[in-house]
Amino acid sequence: MPLSGHEAVWHFVVLQAAYGTAEAFFTPSIAGFVPQLVDDGGVRQANALVRMTASLPLVAGPVLGGLLIAFVGSAGHHR
Repeated sequence: MPLSGHEAVWHFVVLQAAYGTAEAFFTPSIAGFVPQLVDDGGVRQANALVRMTASLPLVAGPVLGGLLIAFVGSAGHHR
């Protein structure tokens, strides 16, 4: 999928389907693994850390994307 400004909608549909499938396996499995990996007293803190690190890309991704576009430019815009 080149970043040439000629992406089709089906590209995004396929990417979203892959993401959704991976998320459907990851989210329930991490909830089961955390109690197995830490002692009973640390489960609450471990769950908090997992949720915090899972939320980090939701904040950092758009920021990094904006910076990338600001400094490099978009695919359809040639400097």
